[in-house]
Amino acid sequence: GDETPAYLRRVRRLVGRAPLLAGFGISDVASARAIASLCDGVIVGSAVVSRLAAGSAAHGTKAAVEFTAGLRKGLDS
Repeated sequence: GDETPAYLRRVRRLVGRAPLLAGFGISDVASARAIASLCDGVIVGSAVVSRLAAGSAAHGTKAAVEFTAGLRKGLDS
């Protein structure tokens, strides 16, 4: 099973009121929402990098911007 929720609950107890950010496997809106429900923010790394690396610089940049905008919209809805 996925140990991420239990891990983040343990970390939350340790950090108290300090902001807790996590970036474990954020690849779509559903995974971003799942992590966001357990902490104060999500970090997106390799999913953005893979989009940046796809095709030309302009295409990669556009794909990364669209991806992150979609995540933001999904988290806000």
